[in-house]
Amino acid sequence: MCFTRLYYLLTGLFLTFSGSAQEYIFSAPIFEDKQELTPALLPDSSILLTKSQENRVKVVRFVYEREEWIEAPNQLTDILNAMTTKGHIHLRFSQDYSKLVILKHGDGPGRLYLITKNSEKWTLPLEILEDYRDTHGNSVPSFTADNQKIYKTVPGKESNTIEVFDGNDFSKKDKIVFDEFSIIERAFTIGMDGLIVLANKVKEKEMGYYYLKEVRPNHWSAPLSIEEIPNNHSFLSFDPVTTGFPGWIIYSDFLTSNIYLTKVPGLVTTEWKDREYKEISSVQATVLPTSPDPEKVGSVGLFYALLIGNADYEVDELDLDKPVQDAMKLKSVLESQYAFDSENIRILINADRSEIFQELYELRKTLTKNDNLLIFYAGHGFWDKQVKQGYWWPVDVSIENPSNWLSNSDLREQIRGINTAHTLLISDACFSGGIFKTRGAEDLRKASLDIKLLYRMPSRRAISSGTLSTVPDQSVFFEYLVKYLEQNTQKYLPSTELFTQIRRSVLSNSLTVPQDGVIMNSGDEGGDFIFIKKD
Repeated sequence: MCFTRLYYLLTGLFLTFSGSAQEYIFSAPIFEDKQELTPALLPDSSILLTKSQENRVKVVRFVYEREEWIEAPNQLTDILNAMTTKGHIHLRFSQDYSKLVILKHGDGPGRLYLITKNSEKWTLPLEILEDYRDTHGNSVPSFTADNQKIYKTVPGKESNTIEVFDGNDFSKKDKIVFDEFSIIERAFTIGMDGLIVLANKVKEKEMGYYYLKEVRPNHWSAPLSIEEIPNNHSFLSFDPVTTGFPGWIIYSDFLTSNIYLTKVPGLVTTEWKDREYKEISSVQATVLPTSPDPEKVGSVGLFYALLIGNADYEVDELDLDKPVQDAMKLKSVLESQYAFDSENIRILINADRSEIFQELYELRKTLTKNDNLLIFYAGHGFWDKQVKQGYWWPVDVSIENPSNWLSNSDLREQIRGINTAHTLLISDACFSGGIFKTRGAEDLRKASLDIKLLYRMPSRRAISSGTLSTVPDQSVFFEYLVKYLEQNTQKYLPSTELFTQIRRSVLSNSLTVPQDGVIMNSGDEGGDFIFIKKD
């Protein structure tokens, strides 16, 4: 079972994994007293907690920064906390996280409110389904994936019934009676036509969680028991809710105040992936769907660049024309189109080994664990087949004496010592071999992760222009690197996606084979360097 990796990706914190179907992601001792907690895990991996104590309620947002959960209120929590200070509220996000249904009860008749997200702002609450006031239920209605329908349980005599409402004008559309159940306490939608219900089957004593699917109009599949979700009494006060991550559900145990994640069966998970309406598992389709501007993304630090252009060598036969121009051109693109301030871009022109090491040492003293570093080198490189080592050649290189060559082992050690969130090395020179842990560009691109998750995980990656002992002075690799950076229209561009575009074009127009991968033993944890485009 490989749930540990997903817990780490979702939360930035992994405590222990005991082999059970569920595991807590943190213990609510973040609060001083034991309390009733209702959690929601959002696509940006922040957590909302609705905490109730002594008939009062507060909604708190947490983000994982500096190796701890930090309270981080935003506009949404301001709206929710302005709605009520007494009673309880329960939250149910739509599957695309553009709508939020709020149930407020405990200080009078239960009322349902809806707020929607326009651009990066949430609207003020609008009361919906006004007849809900008389039912005194505590089950929150749930939107289908296209937001066109709302499903709601019915308490009382029709407790095995689910009502269907129009998602736009909230008029009643249908009523579904499930004869297999005597009680349906709660229900939430999965995809377009799936339901997970907390229900009591006829002639059975205990409630359980079941999956149902509408196979054709008014015809539903037989209930599939979901044993992964606990159904003992301690969990009944808080219904589990889906998260922004396919197949995962979050809930709390109000007896211990622990927050848990659990993974449901693959058959149910497929309902999260209705790609006609929502591709929550696709990097390109979920470019920070709930993230604000880069300045407001909690852990994003500054972007630094070290650009090295070596053209004027002490050995005249090694002189090149383009590296200095290339470094200057890249500087222009980074500071004009991306989140690199000019004062944080350092250019070394015709640098010797000592100067390169000195600059790397200065970066070690300057950068923090929230910052991002791009290192670019254009110049001569050499691949030593006998020792299987790649080198950069500083301008003071002696071809017959490797003592002042700069090996990929040297660079790997320096990069490991620079404490950044993300470091990306782009080498327009021979740089294959030992620096790469994996050289397959497909490894990370196949991962079903949100851009925000890619940014959260530390990364140490490298991109090399080729595997040959030399690369042409007129670099096809650099031509396409700059082209795609200039033409990019995405707000958030992962380096692995940039490499895919470059590699395809370089292979079609030259004999070099660009390489991409993780830098071995340098502190990479599966994330990616994200180029953030300026507005």
